[in-house]
Amino acid sequence: MTTVANRIYDAVIVGAGHNGLTAAGYLARAGLSTLVLERRDIVGGCCVTEEIAPGCRASTASYIASMLRPEVIRDLKLADHGLRMVPCDPALQVPFPDGQLISWWANRERVVTELRKISPKDAETFTRVDDQLKKLARYLQPFFLEPPPQLDTKSLGGWSDLLRVGKRFRGISSAEICQLVSFLTGSLGDFLDRNYESEKIKTLLLANNVYGKHGGPYQPGTALGLLFHLLTGFLRTCHGRYGRHHGSDGFGCSRIRRRDSDRRSGRTD
Repeated sequence: MTTVANRIYDAVIVGAGHNGLTAAGYLARAGLSTLVLERRDIVGGCCVTEEIAPGCRASTASYIASMLRPEVIRDLKLADHGLRMVPCDPALQVPFPDGQLISWWANRERVVTELRKISPKDAETFTRVDDQLKKLARYLQPFFLEPPPQLDTKSLGGWSDLLRVGKRFRGISSAEICQLVSFLTGSLGDFLDRNYESEKIKTLLLANNVYGKHGGPYQPGTALGLLFHLLTGFLRTCHGRYGRHHGSDGFGCSRIRRRDSDRRSGRTD
């Protein structure tokens, strides 16, 4: 219990970034009085919209929403508070010096049609790998909104987590286990070199999977990006769907803040 300004709170969140605001929303939803502290005069952390020149406002850090889960939108009733997501389609476009432009569309067949113009073999590989990744993602996706399992055989909770994990992976084949380990620990560069022949298609896949990483594509663990995107997305019906908040990323956080503020008379400050 923490006392601030002569009031007792059940929880204190230090930092009103998008994660802090979301945590506060869930705590308030559970009936806990929650205080959110922020040193800046705006909230949102990386998801803010600021004036970068007179009369020009832009998202100054986050540039896309790919981690905003549909469950969070639903649980916090963000749509009721004005949140509107606009899908990115194409999610990515890569221009080349020769003037060719490759787009990564939401419709896989549309992507394959573009890739087939460059390399029919790589287009077929893209389809095969995409099927493999989506199947593996189904094993991992349930863990995305759960605490990490505590696989401790000395406690009842540990045995319960062990049983839960075992049930999740029931039916997985030895080949799929090998694929999963490879994607979780392997190098993206090595994977692309083994499976694709076109440098342009490799570039497209690299552009979609190593941005934001402070390192090269041949480092161990970089192949995880191929799987990670399929674990995210604001649409339950579509793997790895990216989007933008209508009105910029700062608008998205302002919707969470509005939702929390609407509960202020009850449990949240």
